Amino acid sequence: MSFPFHLKNQILQDNIDLSALDEIDLRQWLVSNFVNILCDQKFFIGSVSLTPLKNPNYTFLCKIEAFGDQKVYNIEYGELKSLHINEEELIKNKSSRLSILNLEKTLDVIPVLECLDSLDFIFLKTTHRKTLIIY
Repeated sequence: MSFPFHLKNQILQDNIDLSALDEIDLRQWLVSNFVNILCDQKFFIGSVSLTPLKNPNYTFLCKIEAFGDQKVYNIEYGELKSLHINEEELIKNKSSRLSILNLEKTLDVIPVLECLDSLDFIFLKTTHRKTLIIY
């Protein structure tokens, strides 16, 4: 099950700019939507935890774990610091991490896209934001 894929869909459906949320609201949104994704897939859970992770490539990175009777489900969410993406790290964490990179200019995405050939991503451009979502 690709939880990052479903979280990406939820971001698109909600039309939400996660970078505009403060950390408390972001944590609540992530937990709530991960629980919704699990329920939609008929995975029922008893408790959820969100743990901050340290990584120098991210301004914010966390792991969300949901505990069911027999299984633990998890996903990681991170906001990348810069355009200098470590492709190997992204590939290593592809199965469980959704990463977001907010860009200043649309042209900034071109060098980034060249190193993302083996990953799934979507680029969003609206009036107020330019966001690369890697899942």
